[in-house]
Amino acid sequence: MIQNAEDNTYTRAKSHGAVPYIKFTVYPNEIVIDSNEDGFTTENVQAICKIGKSTKRREGVQQFIGEKGIGFKSVFMVASKVHIQSGSFSFSFEDLAGELDAPTDIDVENPSSGRQAALSMGLVTPVWEPADTVLPDPLTRMKLTLRDKLSYSKLLSHFDTLPDTFLLFLNKLGAITITRRDRETAESTTFSRTLDESSRQATLSKAQRIGSEVLRPSLKHYHITRRTLTNLSPDERRNGNSAEVVLAFPFEDDEPIIVDQETYAYLPMGNFGFSVSRS
Repeated sequence: MIQNAEDNTYTRAKSHGAVPYIKFTVYPNEIVIDSNEDGFTTENVQAICKIGKSTKRREGVQQFIGEKGIGFKSVFMVASKVHIQSGSFSFSFEDLAGELDAPTDIDVENPSSGRQAALSMGLVTPVWEPADTVLPDPLTRMKLTLRDKLSYSKLLSHFDTLPDTFLLFLNKLGAITITRRDRETAESTTFSRTLDESSRQATLSKAQRIGSEVLRPSLKHYHITRRTLTNLSPDERRNGNSAEVVLAFPFEDDEPIIVDQETYAYLPMGNFGFSVSRS
């Protein structure tokens, strides 16, 4: 869902001075996902119903993450039903086959498992479903009804693995919020980013709320270096033969912080032990 949110457009939100965001509200039986993106068009609805079709590839624009609509359909690894409300659209998809060979746990180390589950669906048919809530504009909301056999605690643990450096390497999203709600507690974590291109410095903020208590935000500072590589080998996922490489160096009080860093390809790939020393 973060992949799709990064590939969306936020013209209307930005015109009102709003920061592009995605918010996950995780309940024991459902996940509600909100984003202030511009909203669905008829073409978007048609694309999301078919594997092998996407509205993301445009002439002269690099397709960063999305892969032919399969990314969205992988939500059926964890959901038996998905309801989408955006603008004048309100429709749902349901796994009428039952289990869709869905795993009891989410295999984050093997994303192809979700891809296979999505492919087994073939074409998915939307069903019109009247909305029970009037949403502010712009806002797109997706409700994922979770599968009965899914472990709520394990699901939450995957949200905990989201690196706080995630936003440094996204171009559009400026904030990601994860809220956990059950009968007893409500906890919320918001990651946000500010970027000063002139000084090439970025600040990441992590703000937490536990019940009615608001914790003091933690701040991390980074120096950003960008370089565009050219004359790369042809790749069908990349328009042209160039790509941008971004490095983020953490510092505090003008002194570098030497720690291992995550490696990203627009999504976190893992920590490979690359070290950077002072010179």
